[in-house]
Order: sequence, then C-alpha cells, then structure tokens
Amino acid sequence: MENKASNISLIVGLAIPVVMVLAIAAAVLLPGRNINPTTDFIYATGSYPSYTTRNGDTVTQHDLTVKNGVLTDTEQSYRAANNYPPYPYEKESLPHIYLHNTQENTNRELTLEQAKKFKLSSETTSPDGFTVSFGRRSYGVFPFFFDGGPDNSEHAYLSNQTASKEISLASDASKNMYAFQLVGWVLEDK
Repeated sequence: MENKASNISLIVGLAIPVVMVLAIAAAVLLPGRNINPTTDFIYATGSYPSYTTRNGDTVTQHDLTVKNGVLTDTEQSYRAANNYPPYPYEKESLPHIYLHNTQENTNRELTLEQAKKFKLSSETTSPDGFTVSFGRRSYGVFPFFFDGGPDNSEHAYLSNQTASKEISLASDASKNMYAFQLVGWVLEDK
C-alpha cells in the first residue's frame, strides 16, 4: 500500500508542471485564434514619410502625409551644386507601399498613385478596435547569446484589448534598412 501511495504522489508531482505548461500555452495561443480583424491597412517600408528624388541637377524632397483621409505628397525642389558628384538617391529613395488584407493575411504592393486613391484613417486604432505593432524577432530569454544571423525580418501583430495575432508583411530586409511604418487604416476605395 505504501508503494502505491508513493507512486501516486510521484505521478501527481510530475503531472502538475506539465498541466501548468499546457494551461499557460492555451491561455497565450488560443485567444489569438479567435480575433478576426476586418479593416485593411496600408504600410510602408523604405524611406517613409520623407524621400528624395533627383532629376539632373534638380533635387526634390517629398513628404508623404495623410491629410483629410488622403495620402498627399508635398514636394520641395532645389538645384544641387554642380561641384559635388550626385548622391545615388535612386538606390534607396522610394518607399515601398503595401496594402495588407487583414482577413486573408495577404499583401499587395501599391504605387504611390494607387495608394492616393484610398480613404485612410491615420489613427493608431482601426475602426474595428485593432492596433498594429511592429517588432523585431525575439530569441528567447537570453537574446544576447544569439545575434540572429542573416534573418533580419520583422514581425507584425494585430492586437485588440484581449489578444494579439501575428500577421505576415512583405519585406526585403536586404533592400530596406528601415522599419515598417503604418500609413493608415483603409476606410474605403475611391
């Protein structure tokens, strides 16, 4: 009888940590499966909200902002000095703009003119109560032991008051040294 009691105590003692780990995993992972965002958003990678273009010796500074629900491009041009060689602006100057479909978790690259056709909200919270947050990949409790190697990808999450859901965004870390930036939540197409 004593042997059975010690075996039961051992089984219960070993089962408690396993049950706790499963309960914590369920509490963290299950709420994210039940959130269903419906508002799409536009985001940018690259030099957003300001970028520079060059045409001959004329340099144009572009500033992109959402005004009255529309993405606008304010330009300011000036002549560059001829005694300096031109900086290669073309390599990294233009931002890449994407439309993220939240229901399908897909991305489509847009031109600046296409992005201007959307009615946008520049609020941090979407009309259906979600926020998007961008962050670097975590390597656990001791991230200083791992440099991450060549994977410089970033992750994004749609969150509401109760849960978060990881989403996939288009990025080419070799081409874009800038972080993702939210342009606006899509209210409607024009």
